[in-house]
Amino acid sequence: MLEHLGQRLVLDHRGRIPVCQNRSVNRGMLLHAPLGAVAGDGWPTRLLEGLPYARRLALEQRAAADLYASLAGLALALCAVGRLRDAAVPALRTLTHDAGGKPAFPGAPHFSVSHCQGHVACIAVESVAVGLDLEAVPEMFRR
Repeated sequence: MLEHLGQRLVLDHRGRIPVCQNRSVNRGMLLHAPLGAVAGDGWPTRLLEGLPYARRLALEQRAAADLYASLAGLALALCAVGRLRDAAVPALRTLTHDAGGKPAFPGAPHFSVSHCQGHVACIAVESVAVGLDLEAVPEMFRR
């Protein structure tokens, strides 16, 4: 299952998400949105307040736009992980980070979040660690 919102996703020739040279996953979810579309009534504050204390303090040091983008990415991660498992979303207080700073929910699917120039995206997969890097397309390549 791959959920895709709003844009074409390029898959490999078997219709699977390419993960690395020798492995692919059959079950993954990609969610993305323009940051302006992630507006809502107080959700950023509620999300921030639900995070582990140390993570909340670190995020509060960021510029407002970066803080908002990080929280929007986390909101997409919660949705993707919950939908992939067809279950309730993980509790925010269980969010951990490895030594490299990669976020994770214990016992939940692997996920990666990225944001860039007004867009945010999250990919979640069951079987392998995953990474996502969202980058702006240079103007010379846009149609």
